[in-house]
Amino acid sequence: RHIVQCTNPYDVLSAGGTPVDPASPETTIRKAYLLLSVKIHPDKVPGLPEANQAFQKLLRAYETALKPPASAKPKPKPKPRARPEGQPAPPPPP
Repeated sequence: RHIVQCTNPYDVLSAGGTPVDPASPETTIRKAYLLLSVKIHPDKVPGLPEANQAFQKLLRAYETALKPPASAKPKPKPKPRARPEGQPAPPPPP
């Protein structure tokens, strides 16, 4: 029930006992996901009606935590500017 009520993906992943935050390495995030997924998988707890919802929420939290932040995406390289007519090409780098 705790997982279903969580809104922060890191809180969802931490619900199994392994603390996870945005600075956590991928191995820690994966470990937290795997430990918790075994506990709440709908096939493991068939009598719990919220198991499917909790498992889906855990999966979304895992995917969200693994995505790099938008600021970490590589920026496209700028295109070289055209030289004005008649200017010689710059010398090659040493």
